[in-house]
Amino acid sequence: YKNEIPAKPDMAELLKKIHETGETIILLSASPVQCAVAAFKRLNILEYFDKLFSCQDFETDKTVPETFINVAASLGFKPEDAIVYEDALYSIRSAKAAGCKTVAIYDDFARNEWDEILKTADEIFITPDTHKNITKM
Repeated sequence: YKNEIPAKPDMAELLKKIHETGETIILLSASPVQCAVAAFKRLNILEYFDKLFSCQDFETDKTVPETFINVAASLGFKPEDAIVYEDALYSIRSAKAAGCKTVAIYDDFARNEWDEILKTADEIFITPDTHKNITKM
């Protein structure tokens, strides 16, 4: 995280745009928050986040809707008022089951599930790199 993990294509620009609108941006990571902080500092995107959570904060993971419900509740809003950007099918399913709107982000590690991700997510964040990867499949 600290030295190598790159940002997903066009995500820095998307975060900046969302931040400029005044929307609240939250990270829910399966990894410890310190890992995200290290990566986000290196990528110069930490300033866009209002709050960083780890699943460990809720003693659960992204496979269950309660995680997304608990994140929303801890910040005083309803899951249906949240837009969850995710690259894993299990997280998209859990977020949707919690009542959140979901936006799929392509990641090579989930390429075998991409068709199901497309069917499950409410929207897809498409970048030129995403398009290249999809057309290779």
